[in-house]
Amino acid sequence: MRAELVALERGLRRQWPGRTPGIKRPGLALPVAGMERRGRIQRRRSRADGRCRVLRLAPEGKALLAGADHTHARHEARLRRLPGRDATRLCQALERIRRR
Repeated sequence: MRAELVALERGLRRQWPGRTPGIKRPGLALPVAGMERRGRIQRRRSRADGRCRVLRLAPEGKALLAGADHTHARHEARLRRLPGRDATRLCQALERIRRR
């Protein structure tokens, strides 16, 4: 999902996230509406094609993404400090969880 949020910084057409593996277009309507209601994204007409609406990160969304990036960097630094054997075990456990 992070790639989609980063793409929102540049603006993206609403259909694009629905082409992303694991994201189905019908399942986007409620999350997009919720993000817009919370002031995290904005809908605007495309400059290139006035028939299209483009989604962009609003200032609130950019701040939220920056906070997530900071948190991610902190957690990644902690994981890098794990001894090799522990890191391997953790990655294997996470992979098992992901497959469920």
